[in-house]
Amino acid sequence: MIASIIRFAKDSAQFSMSEVSIDIDLDKKTLSFDRENKKEVRKVRSLHSVKITSLKERSSGKMTVIFPDSWLSERITVSLTDKSGYLDVIYNPYSGKVTIEKRIQDDQDEIEKS
Repeated sequence: MIASIIRFAKDSAQFSMSEVSIDIDLDKKTLSFDRENKKEVRKVRSLHSVKITSLKERSSGKMTVIFPDSWLSERITVSLTDKSGYLDVIYNPYSGKVTIEKRIQDDQDEIEKS
């Protein structure tokens, strides 16, 4: 779901030629964004933290991720967690792709790409 929301925001910004944003409330564990002039809110119970290239990783508070109308924005990593470990949803602004990586918890904290 998070990967789809990020792709939607990126594509909408480029198509509409205007900024599109995703509001993230890490305390309430929600993502909200505009779709067809209506505010959509999605609850993500496993939401753990968000890291943007220009900011430190945050696991509490509110933040807004802005997708500019140009092709380049910042790298975004949304981390989810549950009893089995961490899952990172990563937006790469250079390729425009969103990938999902599962972190395997062991001594080396390896990352398994999917």
